[in-house]
Amino acid sequence: MRMKRLILVVSAAIAIIGMVTFAGAAAAPACDPDNGGLKLPQGFCAAVVADNLGRARHLAVAPNGDLFVSTQTGRGGTGGGVFSLRDTDGDGKFDKREHFGEGSVTGVALRNGYVYYATTNSIVRYKLPAGELLPTGSAEVIAEG
Repeated sequence: MRMKRLILVVSAAIAIIGMVTFAGAAAAPACDPDNGGLKLPQGFCAAVVADNLGRARHLAVAPNGDLFVSTQTGRGGTGGGVFSLRDTDGDGKFDKREHFGEGSVTGVALRNGYVYYATTNSIVRYKLPAGELLPTGSAEVIAEG
């Protein structure tokens, strides 16, 4: 459990850096007093910006600061797919969440109006209109096997 939280906190910290760098408008949230349960070197800090997503595996940050998180299935085949997250009130915490896709997702990427995700045996894409959290249309398998 601690490892899952560590991965999510570190991933979220990287995403915040990406949001501030690429979006320019988003402000980083204040650091958590306990650094999200992490022990960090002097001068570093962390904040939990999203929680309870399951087994987060990979992140992609949209130009507007939205965060796309691939998740893997847990024991019993639960979880998986992609979460898309948005900070709607500018406090640096992702408070709007959507979910799409299925199965254990090992990676996620945004490119040319599509959101791509990889499973252990395929690459799938959905059309993703700019600024939207949920893709439109049906999934398109672009590589398999």
